[in-house]
Amino acid sequence: GKTESITVVKLLSCFDDLVAAGTASGRVAVFQLVSSLPGRNKQLRRFDVTGIHKNSITALAWSPNGMKLFSGDDKGKIVYSSLDLDQ
Repeated sequence: GKTESITVVKLLSCFDDLVAAGTASGRVAVFQLVSSLPGRNKQLRRFDVTGIHKNSITALAWSPNGMKLFSGDDKGKIVYSSLDLDQ
């Protein structure tokens, strides 16, 4: 596979631990981490937010509940993504 440079990482610790990573090529990936809590996520899950940015991701911000992710690139484009990780 192709290797990409990660330009920004943002962790959210709430009901689930989520990590978002942005790359130099404009890709954003969200990882739902494994939880030891009963009934919670038992394996690492990855969700890709693609086709939105064409430039290097420079900023990521989570909403407090983890349902929204804001991403910004080096050309000033800011995107709001609504996430439903239960699907």
